Amino acid sequence: SRASLETDEKKSEASPEDMGLDDDGPIAVRKNFNPLACFAPMVLTDAKGEAKFEIALPDNLTSYRVWATAATEQMFGFGEESIKVSLPLMLRPSPPRFLNFGDKCMVSAVLQNQTNKSLVAMVAARATNAKVDNETAAAKVTLQPLQRGLVLFGMSAEECGIARMQFVTSTRGASDAAEVSLPVYTPATSEGFATYGSVDIDGHDTDLPPKEEEEPDLTAEEKEVELKRQLVVQPIKAPKDVWPQFGGLEISTSTTQLQHLTDAVIALHDYTFECSEQLASRVIGLLSVRDVLKAFKSPKLPNAADLKSSMSKWLEKLYKRQHRNGGFWTWGPPMFYGRIYYPSPYTTIHACLCLSMCEEMKFPVKSNVKRAALTYLRNIEARVREVYWYCSQKTMNGLVSYALYVRARWGDPVGAEAAKYFKKSGGLKEFSTDAKCRLLVALSLEKKEQKATIAKIKKSLEKHVTEEADTAYFTEAYTEEGRHIMLQSNRKSDAILLEALVAVDRTKNVLSPKLCKGLLKHKLRSGGWGSTQENCFVLLGLLRYFREYEKHVPDFKVSLWYGNLFGGVQEWKGRTTETKQALIPMRGVMALGDNNFMLHKEGKGRLYYRIGMNYAPKSLFVKASNYGFLVSRKYAPAARDPKDNVQFDAEAKVWRAKLGEKVKVTITMTTTAKRFHVALVDFLPAGLEPLNPALKGTPKTEDDATGNQARSRGGWNPYRYRFYSRKYWPEHINLRDERAEAFRSLLWPGVYEFTYTARATTAGEFVVPPAKAEEMYSPENFGRSSSERMIIA
Repeated sequence: SRASLETDEKKSEASPEDMGLDDDGPIAVRKNFNPLACFAPMVLTDAKGEAKFEIALPDNLTSYRVWATAATEQMFGFGEESIKVSLPLMLRPSPPRFLNFGDKCMVSAVLQNQTNKSLVAMVAARATNAKVDNETAAAKVTLQPLQRGLVLFGMSAEECGIARMQFVTSTRGASDAAEVSLPVYTPATSEGFATYGSVDIDGHDTDLPPKEEEEPDLTAEEKEVELKRQLVVQPIKAPKDVWPQFGGLEISTSTTQLQHLTDAVIALHDYTFECSEQLASRVIGLLSVRDVLKAFKSPKLPNAADLKSSMSKWLEKLYKRQHRNGGFWTWGPPMFYGRIYYPSPYTTIHACLCLSMCEEMKFPVKSNVKRAALTYLRNIEARVREVYWYCSQKTMNGLVSYALYVRARWGDPVGAEAAKYFKKSGGLKEFSTDAKCRLLVALSLEKKEQKATIAKIKKSLEKHVTEEADTAYFTEAYTEEGRHIMLQSNRKSDAILLEALVAVDRTKNVLSPKLCKGLLKHKLRSGGWGSTQENCFVLLGLLRYFREYEKHVPDFKVSLWYGNLFGGVQEWKGRTTETKQALIPMRGVMALGDNNFMLHKEGKGRLYYRIGMNYAPKSLFVKASNYGFLVSRKYAPAARDPKDNVQFDAEAKVWRAKLGEKVKVTITMTTTAKRFHVALVDFLPAGLEPLNPALKGTPKTEDDATGNQARSRGGWNPYRYRFYSRKYWPEHINLRDERAEAFRSLLWPGVYEFTYTARATTAGEFVVPPAKAEEMYSPENFGRSSSERMIIA
């Protein structure tokens, strides 16, 4: 049987007058360019076997392919038709996929006359967040019957954010207009600094000595001391040679330390890489603060609907990476099939923690995924031996303890099992800090029965904590095996210890407040912590702490000044998770120059504040840096193409490429030490578009995305020698609009090349941000190439 498909199609050969167009009315702007016009999963036929329904087509001027399948209990069939959508005068803009701050480009627009008459059309363009060159903002074009014409508009990126461009054309009786939007990315050299502090419940800064009891009448000296206790003075040095339209002085105040987590939440939500661990960490961290997102009024944070949509998308990616044994691939099925590969046990356990938190927060989880994952966790020792047959007892204990912890969160009765495993597995010396903490949480399910074991583990942990006057932290010498398999780090251990102590002792342990303050003091200058693992577990630990320890009801006012500029008064009364924001744009900071920012608090309650500065130097070019990786980049013509297609102009210090030609991009990365979980990222100029050989229709070339290593060694120990030689070193490759990425979990000392092909699609002068290599879980080990410029003509 074959389904019959009929469509009513409007022909475009008629004159504009016949089409009933009126050039006196407003011009409709086309904005909806959804490639999917309609999906009707169930349409019933009438007695004649016909089904009719109406659809509203998007604003694309194109040909749509229409498929229809018909089925009864005994028969089925398939039919295909096409719909052509056009206008008498059509305008098709072709902007780049993105722009970098500082780019100048020529945006092309194709005009097409679909009538049998010559047309003289006026064409114009305008934009927000981008500047249209006055010389090219409008033009007059003569089009012959059924012919096309090309119009170029000069544009430059003026501010970061979203650039919206409108293009319009009009002639007698016919018109067309289209609106497109594209991201303008932050300059590669943007810099940000933030300082945090608090004024405590008694009304004095926590860094000052405790306030003695007041007398009814204060002397002038005592009044000055009282004012100082409630006054925060932060000297601000206005940056020089920066873009006035970018950044400024940002002030956030809150009555809860949840305010301190703003940058960590942003770091997780906006994280670029998407292996299974990173997807799970993002969901865990964001679920932890889902109920308190009102505290974060930063414009960078998503609203509740966007957050739910993002988490659903990340969970779907996790589901697709589940192996039939219940585990989760790091990236999906491996690229190399020289031996049997099993999913990573640590990645799987972490993904299971994500799923357990989803259920705790009433976020739906697929039952078959949970069932398979729990089966994997209950057989964790066998699964670890499948992958890490060489691992030490300490690493095995760490993975088993983590699995028990996750099962405990999922409601499995694991208290007795955890105590039994602890007794048989080599004693305290064979358990890392992380493993001991996770066992504590599992054992806490049966506190009475496991009281002696809990006390023994707590005593061992407290012996190894470095305690200072106001902070505490744990320092442990991690092995290469621990860094590679367990992604261990000091801040992560501090956060896991904090969560465990609060879970077991609630507010009774004097170490908990010190661990909390130690974590806050170890934030990076960007405001977050070092990796997705650290941000994820710090959020879990601090949120558990805050819920137990913040008990005081705020009742105070806060006044703000920058120099002699009064910034207003903020009132706080009662419990709230709100954060209040104030912004002094960079233009205002530059006008007032170097000055003091002052914050004065009056009343009872604890105030937390963040003072941050964000700016972009006018020089968009940075030099190469080597903090563990030496990175360089080179452009060349694609294989067998003329050499003059891509050249470096040494005099102007700029790369030159021909429009429409293919460009071979080679990134060279050198490391002199073993590196774990490495990400190599090359940021493209906006005029280049990467060619993905995995997509149908992309021409195959000799320069398709690959990686080559300079040398190899053989052997059996994964931390002394390679398993075997591999020609291609990346385990996973992503080719995105604005960047190309290559990943490797264990990288040996040597020289590595990453190569891919791009096409020059847009003419103009473009900023080329530096290529960067980093250890994802030790981001202080990184390197970058220098910034460059590219002219495409």
